[in-house]
Amino acid sequence: MDWVTLTIYNTEVEAQLFKAFLEEKGIESYIFNSNSVGMYPIFNSSIGGYKLQVERADYLKAKYLSDQFYNRESEEQEIS
Repeated sequence: MDWVTLTIYNTEVEAQLFKAFLEEKGIESYIFNSNSVGMYPIFNSSIGGYKLQVERADYLKAKYLSDQFYNRESEEQEIS
């Protein structure tokens, strides 16, 4: 499989939430650096954070879903 980074997160919780969302939509994903950053959080910025990766073939669909997911989230915050 050919994995590419879709999004980088500062916390594992954020990465896991979006990973679950993608998997609901049928897109397999993987969180890269979770062990390194989890064990040594002080190195988060130098390691590059939690990288959520998807297969290259699913990248465009995942990017579209990411845009929808985060756009909806910001609209909900504006309404509150």
